[in-house]
Amino acid sequence: PPHVNIFYCFGGITLVCFLIQVASGFAMTFYYRPSVVDAFSSIEYLMTEVNFGWLIRSIHRWSASMMVLMMILHVCRVYLTG
Repeated sequence: PPHVNIFYCFGGITLVCFLIQVASGFAMTFYYRPSVVDAFSSIEYLMTEVNFGWLIRSIHRWSASMMVLMMILHVCRVYLTG
């Protein structure tokens, strides 16, 4: 349809970013230890020793930022265009 453009995709892009967050977060739970003593060393291990651990963490970080940005743009688009 002629009225559909990239601005109408922000909600779907937000959903895709959320699904990436779930998948990459689940992958990182195998290596992360949430204690005061072990948290930093587990992230350091993930980044340096795990195969493609740096990529999983980077994807998780970037998709979180993109999800927030897309959500803000989606809310603005809905507010401005109805």
